[in-house]
Amino acid sequence: MAYIPKYFTVNPLLDTFLVKTRFFLLDIKRVVDECTLTITDDDFKNLPSWSKFHKYPIKAKGWYIHLIQAIFNGQHNFNEVHSDLIINETNILKNVIEIKPRRRVVMIFMGDNIMIKNLNAIGYLNKEALPEWEHIILHGQLTNQYKAEKLVKDKLEELDRKGFTEKPVMILSAKMGQRSFSIKEITELYLAYDGGSRGTTIQKISRTLTIDFSNKDKIGNIFSLSFDSNRDDKIDGHVIEAALNMVKKSGIDFREALRMILSSIDIYSSTQIGVQFINNDQFIEDAMSRGSVSRAIGITANLYGLPKETLQAIAAGNADYKKDEILDAATKGKTTAKKKKPMITDFPEKPEKELAGQELTLMHQARQVIITLIEEFGHIFIATKTTNCADAIQKMKDEKWDDAIFSEHGLTLDLIDFLIIKEKRVRPEWIEALHNKEIIKIQGNTK
Repeated sequence: MAYIPKYFTVNPLLDTFLVKTRFFLLDIKRVVDECTLTITDDDFKNLPSWSKFHKYPIKAKGWYIHLIQAIFNGQHNFNEVHSDLIINETNILKNVIEIKPRRRVVMIFMGDNIMIKNLNAIGYLNKEALPEWEHIILHGQLTNQYKAEKLVKDKLEELDRKGFTEKPVMILSAKMGQRSFSIKEITELYLAYDGGSRGTTIQKISRTLTIDFSNKDKIGNIFSLSFDSNRDDKIDGHVIEAALNMVKKSGIDFREALRMILSSIDIYSSTQIGVQFINNDQFIEDAMSRGSVSRAIGITANLYGLPKETLQAIAAGNADYKKDEILDAATKGKTTAKKKKPMITDFPEKPEKELAGQELTLMHQARQVIITLIEEFGHIFIATKTTNCADAIQKMKDEKWDDAIFSEHGLTLDLIDFLIIKEKRVRPEWIEALHNKEIIKIQGNTK
């Protein structure tokens, strides 16, 4: 391996030019509420979402243009979404001196599944809202993943040559540009979609992290735009995945890993009251209540190599269970199970990326059931008066609660035992960390 230094050199500047990151949770619901007269879609008016907007953006033209103008120009008196004001208040709050770039370059990501014609429509709305900006749309009919970066860099150089050195630029995309796309001028990134996978969201967030050697104090500002900030978990996934990776590597307590990750980043919420810093404990509790942690744990569950029959048995479970009646069900002795209880057998491993569409759907359904089980395991701890997964499952077996649990969750105790204890396909220590409050309460009652 002695030949490697001949071809590679170390840049000592990299460690001193790491991009600082700030996350902002923006609740845009008031913009929608106060623009209801411009909304022609009653379904959207009653329950707004980005996915509905992506399907028919022109129907939402009124409130969307108001939103874009409010975010980037501070118009219409929606200060809680005015990004310049939010960044300025944050700098004052944290006593940060931020050097503004000569040109403002922002990137907006819409949902991955949006149709190209609708992405184009949103681009036209952006131009109507901000005619003084330069607008760049990225999708497969205009460029490809390998040429997208060059297209943007060429446009920035063209603006410079023409003397528009301070003209702001907005890059609009869905999937394209979420990887292998390094534009150092991007300092603001906006996530305009519901949910989304943790992996793709992390890739999109990283578009603000390209080092700018002309600005060693560069800050990447990431804005998550949500119709209900209490349920917005896009940033949660970024933090939780980092914490789970730390747990895997070092074996430290999950909550402690979360605190360590959170100590290295700043997360804020912006409301009509102003910008508020979200401290570590508040973030953890909010993430727990949003179900972000249980989703993260469920997504990391190792379902590879399970027989199709076992995946079907898991997927057939109850993904919508939200009752607090496990103990009540057990004591009443629900003994009639309508579903066939499966056997667990061995099966050759098959990577998820190689699964056919139907099998992939099955695996996703199975994960949803596991996530629901993880979310509700706190009630199992309380019902069994136990403080760890192994004791809880054994207690349910001893008490012969098999049919009661199967009736409520659609999963047999043998299957739950197999997934969590015998095979550790779902990590029991993460479930216990998630429900630490219930465990502490039980420990206090048993002293």
